[in-house]
Amino acid sequence: MVETRLTRRMLLSLILGTAAGAPLIAYAATEPFSPRPHPSTDFPNISYATWDDDEPAYRFFPGDELEITVLSAPELNRSVTVGPDGRISLPLIAPVMAADRSVQELQATVIGAYSSQLLRPDVAIAVRTATPLRVFVGGEVGSPGVFDMPGDLDAFRAVMLAG
Repeated sequence: MVETRLTRRMLLSLILGTAAGAPLIAYAATEPFSPRPHPSTDFPNISYATWDDDEPAYRFFPGDELEITVLSAPELNRSVTVGPDGRISLPLIAPVMAADRSVQELQATVIGAYSSQLLRPDVAIAVRTATPLRVFVGGEVGSPGVFDMPGDLDAFRAVMLAG
């Protein structure tokens, strides 16, 4: 009677391999090991996105409070709120669309509008208060409703807020 002696490591790997339902397969490589995968015509090589340190410009949203300073005519300085229609109202000019525009875009638009009324208008625009976006959470949650959505809130966190 021939007795086979199994080491502890071999026994453990045999038990774990068969207990997990994994068949024991021996693999013999026919080609030498290559660290890079072979290119395939089915899947094109897609490069990664390039890193950019520039952040996108803030875009105005209805409810944002803006400080409009007309340096060449201080009597026209105003604190305005972007209306529900996305426009702001300033003296001497027609309402100006502010929603979905950056500070530079709105500044150029206001300077263009004031150029017919003032000689060399110089306008500065600053955001006083940015209105947070709102998210509506409903369904099978503890407290459905409207929640302010700060910059880092996603759908999962909004549901967690609602319980």
